Amino acid sequence: MRLTKLAFFILLFGFSCSAIQAQKYQIFRTSGGVKMYHNKQWSPAQRRAPLSLSDSISIENGGFCTLLNTQTNQLFDIKKSGKYSVKKAIDATMRESSNIISQTTQNIANSVSSAGKSNNYNIYGATMRADQATIQANKSLANQLSKLIADINQGKSIKPSKNLSLQRTISNDSFTFTIQNNANRPYVFNILRIPKQGTPTFCFNLDKTDSEYFFLLIGANSTLTINQVSFYLDDATYILIATEDIFDPTWVANAIAATPSKEKTKKVAVELSPIQP
Repeated sequence: MRLTKLAFFILLFGFSCSAIQAQKYQIFRTSGGVKMYHNKQWSPAQRRAPLSLSDSISIENGGFCTLLNTQTNQLFDIKKSGKYSVKKAIDATMRESSNIISQTTQNIANSVSSAGKSNNYNIYGATMRADQATIQANKSLANQLSKLIADINQGKSIKPSKNLSLQRTISNDSFTFTIQNNANRPYVFNILRIPKQGTPTFCFNLDKTDSEYFFLLIGANSTLTINQVSFYLDDATYILIATEDIFDPTWVANAIAATPSKEKTKKVAVELSPIQP
C-alpha cells in the first residue's frame, strides 16, 4: 500500500519489547559505582561481561551503565540509580526513547493524511493494518534485499540514491544516524545492518500486533537526526532502505534469513544509500 492511500492509526511508537527476549547483551561502559548480578552473585561490572535478561545491575548515585545488544549493536544508556533487572532497565530505556519520538506523531500524521500536501515532518511511528498489497510488498522487498546482500558479500558496489543520503555522527566508540531526503515526497525507511559475519538485521525493529504494525517515515525535503538511539561503532555495512511501500522490518529480516523464496514477485521501487563519508 502506498503512502497516498494510507489510513493512519495513531498509537504509541515503540521498539519491540517482545523481540528483546531472544537478544544477547553485554556491559558496554560504566561510570561510578556499578555492580552486576550474574551467576547468582554480585560483582563489579566489567566491560564485555555477558548478561541475560534475568540478571540485574545496581547503579549508585551519579553513576551510569551502558548495555550493548550484541546482535543489533544498539546501545542502551541506564542513568537512573537503583537496582534493576536487565529486562526492566532495557524496557525503561526503550519507553523513554519511544516517548520522545512519538511526541510529534499527531502533527505528522495530520500532514501526511492531508491530500495534496507535502510537508516537512519528523520521525514517528504510525500503524496500518496489513493487506494483500502490503504482504506482496514485503515479499518483493525481501527478495530484492537478499540479492543486494549477496552482491555486497561479493564485493559489488551499490549505486546510491539521488534522493536520499545516510550519514552517521561518531562519538568515541558509538554513533547515531542522520538521513537527508531531497525528494518532494516522503519515504518509509529503515536501516539494514550487514555484519561481516552473522545475520543481517534492521536497526529499528518496531512493535506490532497480529493485525497492525509500525513503520518509520521521513518527510519530503527534510533532514532527520535519530539521536534517541545510538549504536556501537563496528565494521558492518549500513544501508538506508527507503520506499513508498509500507514494509514490516521484522518479517522482511526473517524472510532474508530463511531460504530464498522462488516465488516471482513484482519489484517495489527501493532507494538505497550506504553511509556517506
